[in-house]
Amino acid sequence: MPTRESDDLYSLLAENIRDYAIFIADREGYISKWGLGAARLFGYEDDEAVGNHIAMIFTPEDRERREPERELQTAREFGHAEDERWHIRKDGSLFWASGILTAL
Repeated sequence: MPTRESDDLYSLLAENIRDYAIFIADREGYISKWGLGAARLFGYEDDEAVGNHIAMIFTPEDRERREPERELQTAREFGHAEDERWHIRKDGSLFWASGILTAL
């Protein structure tokens, strides 16, 4: 069970690391914290991302194949899910990235 201290630490990391797209989502995949690196890489500001599903950074083809849900299920079952895939920015441009989804 997360503590106030661990929540604060996760928030601090998500908010201040700029070279990686770190964000926090709940078990269902809804974003609760959106870091500076995520904003820089994906183009969404905090108020545009928080409350949305992580599917927003997956390509339409991956969403159609239900890849976001598969990633979440894998992370819940095995503690993490890793991928290398195309992701989509707010402006619609694509970029190739490695991702790790970790269940906390």
